Amino acid sequence: MNKIIKYIILELREKKERIIKKYEINKYIKHSKHFNKKWYLQTYPDVSKSTLPPYLHYYEIGWKKGYNPSVSFDYKKYFKNNPDIKASGLNPLFHYEKYGKKEGRRSFYIDPQEDSCYKEYKIRRFLKRKIARLICMRKIKKNQNAKILVYIHIFYKKSIIEIKEYLKNLEAYQYDLIVTCTKDVYVTEIQNAIRIIKPDAKFYTYDNKGFDVGPFVDVLSKINIKKYDVVFKLQSKGTFHRTSYIYGQIFKDRDWFCYLYEGILGAFTVHKTIDLLNNRNNNIGIVAAKNLIIHDTKPKINFTKKKLKELNLEVQDNYEFVAGTCYAEKGFLLTRLKELKLKINDFETSEHGFFSRAHALERYMTSSITENGYILYGNNICKLKRVKWYKKGKQLEKISGVRLIYDNRFVISDDFYLRAAENS
Repeated sequence: MNKIIKYIILELREKKERIIKKYEINKYIKHSKHFNKKWYLQTYPDVSKSTLPPYLHYYEIGWKKGYNPSVSFDYKKYFKNNPDIKASGLNPLFHYEKYGKKEGRRSFYIDPQEDSCYKEYKIRRFLKRKIARLICMRKIKKNQNAKILVYIHIFYKKSIIEIKEYLKNLEAYQYDLIVTCTKDVYVTEIQNAIRIIKPDAKFYTYDNKGFDVGPFVDVLSKINIKKYDVVFKLQSKGTFHRTSYIYGQIFKDRDWFCYLYEGILGAFTVHKTIDLLNNRNNNIGIVAAKNLIIHDTKPKINFTKKKLKELNLEVQDNYEFVAGTCYAEKGFLLTRLKELKLKINDFETSEHGFFSRAHALERYMTSSITENGYILYGNNICKLKRVKWYKKGKQLEKISGVRLIYDNRFVISDDFYLRAAENS
């Protein structure tokens, strides 16, 4: 009798374990946003010959054969940065979904296009837009006839949902819109989305060279920049880094994108920005988010000077620039950049190395303005969000290697950055 009871108990336990395992596989593999059944079948044709469903095939067989669950999860990088997981023998995606997220481990994405934090917030932004127009009515009337150019380089296609909402903040003005994008980034989809907001927008496609700087400089050669009073230079800043610590600040998810756009194109800041720049009697040359107007470290200053020397250009040691290259500028000040007569083929591919010609020009584009007697004006935006991370940022600075870069007691060679970039 006891043997029968023990057998029944053992059977029940095994059944319970099977049910739990089935539930967990469904939850952490089948319903994971990083498992794409269609992609998995198309990428690995042998899966369709298996009697197992694709998600179960990946869980039991696929990952052992070196298969990825989708374009958005790279198991090699996950194992490389978490060697203890590889040693455990657990399925990498299963581990990440069940344990890795809670432990703060990073997932590694093959294609950042597939993962983003862009937010539309349609109703909230509609209300802010209406309130801002009422409050800023005097500025709007004053600058009604301002000639405005908006330039946007789009690499991250999902940014369109948020960029469209920011463009609506310009509804009170007449403006021209030029959009550039790389040839491999859903050009038709981007054009259709933008033309809903701006039917007469002009589009140019480029090879993936020079990041957002190369296409912008090339576009300058095609237009009469002098006719514009205000030029907005924008790009689709990626949001796939969950948390990063740079320039003494913490950027989480879409923070950097948000700061860049709120700095000049927010519901309220857009009117202030246009008002400041549509006035040739002041010495404000560029407007951007205040917290993104920064100084470089000594090694990066050296890299910048070396790259600019190839173009017979110079910058001062204490230059400031706008990190992220989203800002608004007096139109006539861009003639100096246009006179360089650079084309897209003068830039390296965007995957090239740690510090490219585009990075150097990013600094020159804003620092050269101050050398001509104009200033970079910073709009103080997203104050509550920045205060939230300020103390945590100071704590991180104390325990991270970043503090050494700014510590005058230490001299960090230029090669240190190159080695760090190669190993990242």
